[in-house]
Amino acid sequence: MRTTILSIITGLLLLSGCSNDTAKGHTVIFDDMPDVYNDQIYDAGVQVGRILEKHVSPTGLVRMVVILDDEWARKSSDNIAFYPRHGRLEVEHFRRYGQPLSKETVICGFASRSGLTWFNIRNVISDRGAEARQKARDLNARFGTP
Repeated sequence: MRTTILSIITGLLLLSGCSNDTAKGHTVIFDDMPDVYNDQIYDAGVQVGRILEKHVSPTGLVRMVVILDDEWARKSSDNIAFYPRHGRLEVEHFRRYGQPLSKETVICGFASRSGLTWFNIRNVISDRGAEARQKARDLNARFGTP
């Protein structure tokens, strides 16, 4: 009886440990820690995901692993960024079309709404989605491999 209970508990622990949500998540990289105290992610008032993990580099860069709603992610493109609003992450769409959002896409995050606004002003003439993807790749390279 005792062995059976231990086997069941061990099996449950192994199963919960084997479901690695990080492999399912998308990477969002910030140049500073955003003021986020709620793990939910919203797009136009609709919850589309949640923050799974937060990692801070010695230089202050922040990498978050987020889980996004499958249906929302399928309809979305790589022309997005995240920024903090009311203590949670909000989605910014640069354009509604682009390449499909894949797990390999590193998403740019802005530590503040004003940082996002300044980015938009500086890149008003250029492709902001491409600029945000490049910024995310640069920050991710500075952060180091996960």
